[in-house]
Amino acid sequence: MILSCPKLPFKLTMEKGQARTLLMTTDYEREEWRETILSLCKKCTGTKNINFTPVQAQELIDSVKELPQVNRIGTVIMQKDEEVLDGTLNVTIHKLIGLNSPADTYCCLEMDSFGHFFMKAKTNISSSTADPSWNEDFELELDGSQTLRILCYQKGEEKSGDTLLGRGAFELGKDWLKSYFQEKTVSMNEVSLVISVKHTAADKTMRRTPSKHKLAVFGVKISTCTRRESKTVPTIVKACVSEVEKRGLEEIGLYRVSGVTSEVQKLKKIFDKNIKAGMNSVADADIHAVTGLLKLYFRELPEPLFTESKYPVFKETIRLSDEEAKEKCMLSLLHNLPDANYYTIVHLIDHLVGVAKLEHTNKMSLYNLSTIFGPTLMAPAVKENSMNPIEMMNKGAEEVMHQSQIVGFYLKLAASGKNLWRSAQC
Repeated sequence: MILSCPKLPFKLTMEKGQARTLLMTTDYEREEWRETILSLCKKCTGTKNINFTPVQAQELIDSVKELPQVNRIGTVIMQKDEEVLDGTLNVTIHKLIGLNSPADTYCCLEMDSFGHFFMKAKTNISSSTADPSWNEDFELELDGSQTLRILCYQKGEEKSGDTLLGRGAFELGKDWLKSYFQEKTVSMNEVSLVISVKHTAADKTMRRTPSKHKLAVFGVKISTCTRRESKTVPTIVKACVSEVEKRGLEEIGLYRVSGVTSEVQKLKKIFDKNIKAGMNSVADADIHAVTGLLKLYFRELPEPLFTESKYPVFKETIRLSDEEAKEKCMLSLLHNLPDANYYTIVHLIDHLVGVAKLEHTNKMSLYNLSTIFGPTLMAPAVKENSMNPIEMMNKGAEEVMHQSQIVGFYLKLAASGKNLWRSAQC
């Protein structure tokens, strides 16, 4: 269940000089523990020979306003289907208010995935100002998410590290999230952060609408793209993969952390106008914008990479209980895909296996990567139908599970040393 290895030290020193170090997953969690322990210490000040009964200890803990929560997976599982959020959350970080003096500052966004929190986005550094302003927008994928956390930092020297200026959080819910941006001010200690949030449901995020421009890269059939470029794999895919392998493999949360939406859209427009200019642009772009661009390309293909016609067969095959028969059939399905789709899939899988080999640094396992890329590579375009919203949501959750399983199967196969190339290529 632990998807992210705790690595942030939290040191405790006892009265007799004994020291203990706990490892925390996030800065938010570490600050929660610090504040809670300090609150309990204040309540115990002046007390000698503390010897609480279990009941007294529990009463003392309950009296603390904010308690650390290791995870909230139970509350996610117990939610009603209609309460579970899906789709994306768009967050714009506007400005920080309340700094007393100029400083280098930045903000991080964390969001939970079935009880465990991960960093989802990070702003650029606003340099030497008491009135930092970013106006940077991020598109965060919702995955059983209930809470958005925001942390603001002051950049420090390499030896001393960065200082946490403030933190804030709010619960996500369909009762208040809208399909348009709402501005909010989040109070954090002595400072406040102005943000805007918007929710886009899953049935609005996977339309796969074909581009109206014939020479565009996005929203164009992959076979059209490769034929036009005389390539087996689209240039945009090779350019993004190459850039990630050159300078991004050790980035924590690679492919999970969101790039600035406006930067991703800017790169998209450049590629649609001129492929060579696009290749030059990714070399200077933030690595999370590059990964966002690659995911966007696959998400906007008029037909999913694994094709719509073969999708039901992939789902049926992944359910086979005979592992030997499953592997044989899954390889056959892969090999029978159109050339452009097949070569692109194998190229991408080889790349993602390479990403997972550095899991100890980037925290991205094969499971994490298959969860991210499953719907992106396999989900058919959403069509209008007669199902009510709850039926659609239940069906969507089941489909996402199948899509992730299929992509995960090929990733595990490749990671185990299995050759995915067609026999003619072996």
